[in-house]
Amino acid sequence: MERNATEGDIKKAYRKLTRENHPDLQPKEKKEETERKFKLKIPRDARDGKKIRLKGQGGEAEPGGEQGDLYLKIKVLPYKLFLLRGDDLEEEVVIYLWQATLGAKISVTALDGSVRVTVPPRTHAGNKLRLRGKGMPRKDGGHGDRKLKG
Repeated sequence: MERNATEGDIKKAYRKLTRENHPDLQPKEKKEETERKFKLKIPRDARDGKKIRLKGQGGEAEPGGEQGDLYLKIKVLPYKLFLLRGDDLEEEVVIYLWQATLGAKISVTALDGSVRVTVPPRTHAGNKLRLRGKGMPRKDGGHGDRKLKG
C-alpha cells in the first residue's frame, strides 16, 4: 500500500486481507485445527495450578517439524459442600444445641461414603472436629484431613 493511498484504497485493501485470512473462507487443508478432544486421567494429587503434560500433542515447532508437548493447567472449581485448603477439606455442619451440650454421634458425607462422627459434650460454636485421612488424596497414597466446623 502506498503512503498517499486514499481512504477508499485502505478500506479495499483491508477487506481483501480480511477475506484472505478469514478461517471460514479457507480451504480445508489450510485451516488450523482449533478444537481437539483428549481422554486422560486426572492424577490423584491434582490441585489448582498443577500442569499435566501431553507428550506429542502440541503444535509443530516449524512446518513439517516434530510436534511439541501440550500442557494443561488444572483449575479446581469450588464445590458447594467442601472448601479445599491444601490437602484438607473443610465443611460447615449443623450441630444442634442439645448435641453440642450433651454430645452426640452425627453422620457426615465423606469422599468414600458416610462417616459417623462423635461430637464431644460441651462443644462450643466454631470448634473444629478433625477426621484424619478423610480429606483429598495425595500423591504419596495418603489423604489430607477433613475438618468439620459446627
